[in-house]
Amino acid sequence: MRAGLSNKPLEWWCEMTTFLQPRMLFFALMCSLPIWIPSAFAAEEPKVDFGAPVHSITVPHDEPYLPDGPGRSEFLAQCVICHSPRYVTNQPAFPRKTWAAEVAKMRDEYGAPIPDEAVQPIIDYLMFFNGKETP
Repeated sequence: MRAGLSNKPLEWWCEMTTFLQPRMLFFALMCSLPIWIPSAFAAEEPKVDFGAPVHSITVPHDEPYLPDGPGRSEFLAQCVICHSPRYVTNQPAFPRKTWAAEVAKMRDEYGAPIPDEAVQPIIDYLMFFNGKETP
């Protein structure tokens, strides 16, 4: 048996925590002083006015070519809300069934606000410039 230690582990633990608790609290407080004292006395940094920008440019509007055809106005009014016309024009040629499924997906899964009366003209326009008739 070691000198100064009790045979009862719980009693020894209680004695050690009672002895160490104030010292640990003091040690933790001293270690945290360098962190919170400077922030307590720090002044707010002054706001810096950088003035007007040195350069500004105007980028031209680049509208991709969309051929005139039946349903073009509905296509521009409804489909360009979410993505650019170029995104659609870069798609491969699809049959009518695939374009109809794509428009339905945009409405049902992505929540595109395409009214019922605009669905068929949009599909017609997609078929006009990027459709593939099935044999």
